[in-house]
Amino acid sequence: APRPWLRRVYGMVHLLLAVALLATACSGGGGDTVQAVSEAAPAPLGNELYEGFVECEPLPEAIEFDAPDAIIIPDGMVVTAFSEVGPLVQLTGFIDETPVDIRDVYADDAQLVYIEDEGFEAEILVDSGDYRTFLKASIRCRTGSVLSVIGAPDDETDALPVPGQQTGG
Repeated sequence: APRPWLRRVYGMVHLLLAVALLATACSGGGGDTVQAVSEAAPAPLGNELYEGFVECEPLPEAIEFDAPDAIIIPDGMVVTAFSEVGPLVQLTGFIDETPVDIRDVYADDAQLVYIEDEGFEAEILVDSGDYRTFLKASIRCRTGSVLSVIGAPDDETDALPVPGQQTGG
């Protein structure tokens, strides 16, 4: 069993990941260029990578929201925040899946534009032809992730985050 101080360290890591997720999701991005699909490198040991993380707490209550039908919202996502700013729609919440699990759902999707997997975080960009959705999953606990979903119509993609790029400070 993890020592109490180790749980505090994991808790701080989760907090830092959540802050980084929000900072990246809120940053602008864009350009008209479409990045080529990168190969999804399997995370070391798959989901065994997360064995050192704390057990997941029960998911919070979901909020009610009215998102466009074209945005991709993964099955099982508990949405805790929803906003619309101009053409952008953003949902934030939790899911009982790891970043590796989420990457695997979209890895063979015909609409995939970009995918990146760093083990503790996965970024996915999917284009339906009329609408583009950016998903970012960051590990939260042994079997779950914090998930941010941002979407925009294809003619407004300049406002979306640019997958795979660091935000400056």
